[in-house]
Amino acid sequence: MKFFDSPEMRQTLKRYLRAQMSIKNIDYRSLSQRLAKLGVEQTEGTLRNKINKGNLGAQLFMYLLLALDVKALDLAQIEELLTDIEREMQ
Repeated sequence: MKFFDSPEMRQTLKRYLRAQMSIKNIDYRSLSQRLAKLGVEQTEGTLRNKINKGNLGAQLFMYLLLALDVKALDLAQIEELLTDIEREMQ
């Protein structure tokens, strides 16, 4: 099995999560505390590194959505971000 890794998708995840944090006015410390309430231990620094690199596992991504109180994942918005990033990287 080959591990799939896309620089474009990493950048998309980074932008999406940081936008959600900005919209909800949540910093990395608060996000860490919200995750802890869900039973997920991630330090502020670890979260910053993982989000800024866009290097997240599916489980952490889902917990981040829960911690950010994202009620619906807008795939059209994510697709638009990805398309923009792909254009930028060309």
